[in-house]
Amino acid sequence: YLSGNFAPVSAEVTATGLHVEGVIPKELSGLFVRNGPNPMFTPGEGYHWFEGDGMLHGVVLDNGAASYCNRVVKTEHLALELKAQRRIFRSTLGLEKKRISAVMSAFNNIRQSGDYAKKTANTALLHHHRKLLALLEISLPVEMSVPDLDTIGPYNFGGQWTGSFTAHPKVDPETGELLAFGYGMDPTVQYSVFDSSGSLKHHTTFPLPSSVMMHDFAITPNYSIFLDLPYSITLSHVLKTGSMSYDPHGRARIGVLGRYEAGDKIRWFDIEPCYIFHVGNAYEEGDEIVLQVCRYPSMRLNYLRSLNDPDVAAHLYEYRINLKSNSVSLTNLVSTWGLDTSIYWSEFPRVPDGLLGRPARYMYVGRIIPRLTKVAAIDKYDLEKKKVSSIVFGPGRYGGEPVFVPRDTNSSEDDGWLLTYVHDEILNQSELLILDAKDLSQPQARVLLPQRVPYGFHGLWVDSKAFPRGKA
Repeated sequence: YLSGNFAPVSAEVTATGLHVEGVIPKELSGLFVRNGPNPMFTPGEGYHWFEGDGMLHGVVLDNGAASYCNRVVKTEHLALELKAQRRIFRSTLGLEKKRISAVMSAFNNIRQSGDYAKKTANTALLHHHRKLLALLEISLPVEMSVPDLDTIGPYNFGGQWTGSFTAHPKVDPETGELLAFGYGMDPTVQYSVFDSSGSLKHHTTFPLPSSVMMHDFAITPNYSIFLDLPYSITLSHVLKTGSMSYDPHGRARIGVLGRYEAGDKIRWFDIEPCYIFHVGNAYEEGDEIVLQVCRYPSMRLNYLRSLNDPDVAAHLYEYRINLKSNSVSLTNLVSTWGLDTSIYWSEFPRVPDGLLGRPARYMYVGRIIPRLTKVAAIDKYDLEKKKVSSIVFGPGRYGGEPVFVPRDTNSSEDDGWLLTYVHDEILNQSELLILDAKDLSQPQARVLLPQRVPYGFHGLWVDSKAFPRGKA
């Protein structure tokens, strides 16, 4: 993951008047920004894609024109390396069969900073109470400026949060509340609800039998849903084996907690062992909670290998958790709908932000191409009619997570646009692709970017109305 379009870029570029093929809808006025790994110093042994320094790539759309900038997230750990002008922190995720090397790397990192792994803020983004935060689940968020993407510094919600903060917090589209959790090698999960202004409204904790990697969660109007799956990050286990690891016979369960309940009220529902990186959505239906996820039936020691293994490919699944009967059912939507399970490998599921936690007819999902860990297409799942429409990017062209932007006067759920970065490996050209969400077959516009945008993770849209005064 250091060659081709996985390789980092070193320059921070600002460019205006970008070349556009097609027409950018004038209603699109704001910032599209995506996070991803970009090591600023040459990594050492065992580098893992998840370990690169965070870099934001942003395109501002305004009255049919486009400008671009990219900025590295200057975390406290990267600042130490920039000062020394060399790599200080060592990789820990890619050494699963080299126990001594992994332990030595962790101890080196602890000696340098007190932390076993480098804090990179490279995974996702949150925009809430007019703050843009770069996220990594083992550390505090890092505040970034809008729309120029400069680093402001670590953000702890005015002293209301300590410790690790999830890479996947949720914003309730009706109340504006922010819901978040944090976990670590201490098997205790902290969970908080903040109001629309970022003030703490509710905080609680609950224990786990052992520490696990809990990457995402889900919300509904009344509940928060947690995933306790058998991917161990217990320190004793890591020191013994040199890595985190998946136990195919281990504990797997879904936790349901009322939004404002104390942690000791959480209800656990056992499920078959699996792993889930990302939740698409959840909603309440009668006595049931419906949970839609990209589910891996298993997971390899190095989880990126799982994306390349047909035996453990992720598909879009639906859990139904019956709170009355205490039962759980599971459906593979891909196979149930008669789709080819060897083609529709799924990751980066998204529904419109305005329908998060509510029933959504459409879900937009990246289609992973086997053995390349690249997004070759965007699939639009019609969950009502049980069918899929798609756009395949074409030979040598790969994209990323689709982000839905609604039209101001949207008359239907899919009345808006999908935005994603696409890289053409043949032409070595990156672009922002703008699609009509109603009809994915023909792009509305392609904004050609002045430099390569490496493959990355999660992004979002910030409407220009939310820009600081004088920046719109």
